[in-house]
Amino acid sequence: MSEDVRGIASTIKEIVEEGGQVHGSRLSAALKGRFPSFSPADFNSRSLREFIATHVTDVVVTGRSGMDVVYGLGGAASTVPLATAPLPAEVDFWRVWVSPNSPHALAVDRTGTEIRAISRREPVSSGQLRVDPVGVDAHREVAKAFLSNVPLPLQERLRAVLISSSETWWRDWLREIRGTGKLVEWNAFRRRQLEDLLAARLRDAGLTEVAAERVLELVRERHASAGPHPRRAPLGLYAPDDVAAIRRVVTEAAQHMSVSELRELRLPLGLVLDALAASASR
Repeated sequence: MSEDVRGIASTIKEIVEEGGQVHGSRLSAALKGRFPSFSPADFNSRSLREFIATHVTDVVVTGRSGMDVVYGLGGAASTVPLATAPLPAEVDFWRVWVSPNSPHALAVDRTGTEIRAISRREPVSSGQLRVDPVGVDAHREVAKAFLSNVPLPLQERLRAVLISSSETWWRDWLREIRGTGKLVEWNAFRRRQLEDLLAARLRDAGLTEVAAERVLELVRERHASAGPHPRRAPLGLYAPDDVAAIRRVVTEAAQHMSVSELRELRLPLGLVLDALAASASR
């Protein structure tokens, strides 16, 4: 866990310990006071709640007050061994997989019909496989593979970020991509690469192709139901004749569709045949 994450996680726990029960809005304001530049997105989280679920396991949602959530300490979580500490009720399986510092791992049934989050130190049950989160090096490899999709000047800046030894290289990477028009493309690329990596990890562990796809579907479903996706620009902001923008919108939407929804997606047959022919010729 980087020093940044340690400091932020420790501060969150301190604020909750001092208040006993803390509203999410108050916690967010207090956190901003101590870490003005803090953004959950810099740590692969869509919200403060998701950041806490991933990095501050002693702090849990204990209730609601109107539209606001209320945080408290997770019972005796601070004194219970990690192997038996209670997990958040709504663990996002995708976030477990893509977060190198996640305190959780995935336990997957060999048939691909059941998946659950467990402590990193907890042994898996009989008939299950353990899938630990993808490592930092894999994230760097995905980023390196994306370089060919960006203009040369941006390539050079991003490559400098990748070869640095900074533990916060991810934040620098996102900072460079933001404002270049490549963020949606990067998110879609990263999603595909990490899904492929998870599928390969499952197959290497002994799951069949069908079982691995079942697991991926379960991961997608939990990710979609874990909370609202980041706000996106309204379609009206895109010019009707901006083909590149329309393609970006379609690509982004496809990342959040289930297998059944993708199967129902209507595409011109000629374009499908052209795409298959192009794929076969590569």
